[in-house]
Amino acid sequence: MASIVNDDDVGSPKASPTRKEKKKNRRKKDKQKNIKDDEVDSNNSSSKNKKLTFKEKQELRQKKQKDRRQAKQRCYLCGEAGHTRKQCPGIEDGGRGESRYRAKGKGSKMSSFNKKKNRGEKKNKKRGGSFDIDESDMSREEDLYSLKIFQSKIPYIDACTNISGLLNRRSKKTIVEACKTKLPTNLSIIVSSLNKVSELQKTYPVGVISSGDNENNNEAACVKKVFYTSGIHPYYADEFQFEHIRESLIDSFKRSDVIAVGPVGLDYSTRCSVEPSTQKEIFTEQVKIAVEMGKPLIVHVRPELRYEEGHKRALKDVATILSMECPTDYKICLNAYAGTNDTLVKLMKLFTNLYVSFSSIITFSKAKHIREVAFDM
Repeated sequence: MASIVNDDDVGSPKASPTRKEKKKNRRKKDKQKNIKDDEVDSNNSSSKNKKLTFKEKQELRQKKQKDRRQAKQRCYLCGEAGHTRKQCPGIEDGGRGESRYRAKGKGSKMSSFNKKKNRGEKKNKKRGGSFDIDESDMSREEDLYSLKIFQSKIPYIDACTNISGLLNRRSKKTIVEACKTKLPTNLSIIVSSLNKVSELQKTYPVGVISSGDNENNNEAACVKKVFYTSGIHPYYADEFQFEHIRESLIDSFKRSDVIAVGPVGLDYSTRCSVEPSTQKEIFTEQVKIAVEMGKPLIVHVRPELRYEEGHKRALKDVATILSMECPTDYKICLNAYAGTNDTLVKLMKLFTNLYVSFSSIITFSKAKHIREVAFDM
């Protein structure tokens, strides 16, 4: 007599495991494999290793886990397994990520090292190769001094130089001794600023500049001229009361080597801790003295345009004080201007002899408004 069997049970395939079950099984196998490896290591270990403390065993186990993780990792610079980016043999910069290999990111972009290299080659091609500077050129002082930019016959002026900070950092007495490289032969004038009360009567010696062409290293007495701009910066406006420093300021402005008053002005940014009322008082008094003595003004205004409210308030106070104390044709220079075009147009309408200087911010990629101001001028 034939047995009765359910047709559904005959030849029915097993249901395939889900993704979750596959992951679970894989983890289970890895765990069993790790346990077996630990057992083998423990069997092969010497008698000393059997007497390890709990902490030493834990550190040993963590080290093995770290080695297993590193063995599975792949370096995204060269694509090989077994090492990380910092251990990549293609890196020549101490692990900062600039490798000679192609990066394995989106679109297989080139590494930043190759990008910088290609970018520099393009710039030099556009300029006609006049500023070709290799790493070998920057290695020694003699090579740096022999570059074409230092051999030009066109004289230039180094303005707003912080000679006091340079001499203090290097612990030297003259400018030539404090500089790491030789002064260029076409440097005609150096203009430094005296911004503190203790610096109002100072002079900074240049020193003796070697000729450079003489093979016997004989020193030629080609001493450059140094001029100064004098005035109390907003950072130091609260050091003394103005009545006590008035005479010192007048004596400083009378000096023949002081060609302008400044940088003076207002700084409402977080860098300056002096109260705005004190800044305005000191700034107003210095403008009065400068106008009486006929010295040009170098005006400092901060914060920059990104701090919109503080920038507008500082510019408004500066324009008010200058319009009250200065004639319309007075020589004024806005130092390191970072404002808008509209504000500058209004100031130029108020003062016909207004000049503007820009800081290195003009080279930043996001400072398009400053480049537009320079272009419109």
